Amino acid sequence: MLAIGSGRIGLALQRSAAEKGLPYRLIERTTGWDLLEEPAGEPILVLTRNDDLAAVLDRVPTERLSDLVFVQNGAMREFLASRYLPHATRGVLFFAVADRTSAIQVGANSPVCGHHAGYVSQWFTEAGLPSKGMDWARFSLYELEKMIWISTFGVLGDAYDKDVGTLAEHHPGEIAVLADELRTVGRAVMGVDVELDWLVNRMCTYSSKIPRFRAGVREFAWRNGWFVKKATEWGLPQALHLELLKKGGHWPS
Repeated sequence: MLAIGSGRIGLALQRSAAEKGLPYRLIERTTGWDLLEEPAGEPILVLTRNDDLAAVLDRVPTERLSDLVFVQNGAMREFLASRYLPHATRGVLFFAVADRTSAIQVGANSPVCGHHAGYVSQWFTEAGLPSKGMDWARFSLYELEKMIWISTFGVLGDAYDKDVGTLAEHHPGEIAVLADELRTVGRAVMGVDVELDWLVNRMCTYSSKIPRFRAGVREFAWRNGWFVKKATEWGLPQALHLELLKKGGHWPS
């Protein structure tokens, strides 16, 4: 397995691979890019921040683009379509890494879809990170779930300065209202219909398994900002979402 990005996730996977004796070669900011000159076929995990994706893709040879596996949080579909990669292999990581030296905390199975789904899901599972390959329709459900989770717990985390476990325990009402506001956007824009009780239960269960993780509003345009933008375009309500964004200093009062 090749991987691009030596941040929290990239380094944590490197440690897991070493412990399990799995193949893993890491391309960092200034080293390892020559590995992309190898023949196509080996999956390449893209582990960089969303805002760095365009610069990364500019360095990937055309013949290796089909090997890329994107596992970023947030609204990825429009960006990938703009780079002629609408059918790229995608993954949603349901685990947390607190910092560059911390161990991985597993919260749930990590779904993968696309050409390399079988290899990638098997590699993750062998690394101790349960994963499952699936078709696009089912993957879309979990894709939207993770988008809603990171945006909901991010804005609540900043508004109340609490970790996800505390939020799940003490703010279930606001979690449900936010999830409802955001899933309505997902249904309109992505065509994915998520049942509210299932969604809230999954979100809180996941949070309880990584309780000390402190989410926040980050990469705004890909997460909370995307929901606000699309809600505005479609005329959908975002009352609590906007109120909490203002409280956390992420939206004009």
